[in-house]
Amino acid sequence: HVVRQIVYQNAQEYHDVLARCSPVNLDDLIATLANNVIDEEMVVRLLKWWTKFSRIEPGAASRGIILKKSVQYLPNSDGDVVQVKALGDVRYYVDHKVLPEGLPLPDSVLPSGIQDAVTTRVLGDSTLSSWFMPLPMDRWAEFISAQPCMTAGQPEDEKLRTLVLSTLCKEYASRSMTERVLFGSKLNGLLSNKRCLPFDSQEPTNYAAACPGELYLNSAELKAFDGIGSFNKVAQSLTNEADVREDFLLALGVRKSIAIEFLFTNLETLRWRDDPKPLIEYLRSAVLTRQ
Repeated sequence: HVVRQIVYQNAQEYHDVLARCSPVNLDDLIATLANNVIDEEMVVRLLKWWTKFSRIEPGAASRGIILKKSVQYLPNSDGDVVQVKALGDVRYYVDHKVLPEGLPLPDSVLPSGIQDAVTTRVLGDSTLSSWFMPLPMDRWAEFISAQPCMTAGQPEDEKLRTLVLSTLCKEYASRSMTERVLFGSKLNGLLSNKRCLPFDSQEPTNYAAACPGELYLNSAELKAFDGIGSFNKVAQSLTNEADVREDFLLALGVRKSIAIEFLFTNLETLRWRDDPKPLIEYLRSAVLTRQ
């Protein structure tokens, strides 16, 4: 049991001499937290208290991680079943200037209720630098690339899928040229074989998204090949409304032109002997790909 400060101050001699009450220390707090489950509100109070306490208490900062790992909390939830979480498993908070609200996040991210109450300013304080850091975009890209909105190609995920692509594109565009190449290569490895890009199609389809390598840029000129194949293009709304750039789409693996093999395989079908002009014009302007 802990004596409240006001009670102690009103009878300090009694508590010090007769009751022999010792001051509560950090070890007592760690032991208490390790044996109890607290709610989100208490986590918020703990984080705000720690930023002040660790500044004035010598040696406290070195015990921060031990304190963090002792915390078990019950997340706020509308569901019937709520699992106890360990604060030690939480490593990140979200910078909403980079990641808009409403996007799926990994379990290693601080719950939004706690983050909003504590604020990113406090979470970014030096006293919590060993506790949390902003969620890196590379880490989030790895997570989101495995989520159904980026793998299943279902129509009901179109709004979320577009938001994800727009967010990744903004991050891609914000990086230097060297970093852009590296980030684009990473995204290509994560998404090239997944139904993650919405496309425009005149034919009925079971999916609302396709793999990048199956699609062409909306600006691709493919009229010379009408009637010999199906060439789906990335949805025009993705570039016009969501502001997703073509260089980003190319980095994901979207095609700018047809493959050389396809061209030579279908030369006869194209009837180039009768009217070679469209084919010649295309070959003069196109940058053909090997695959």
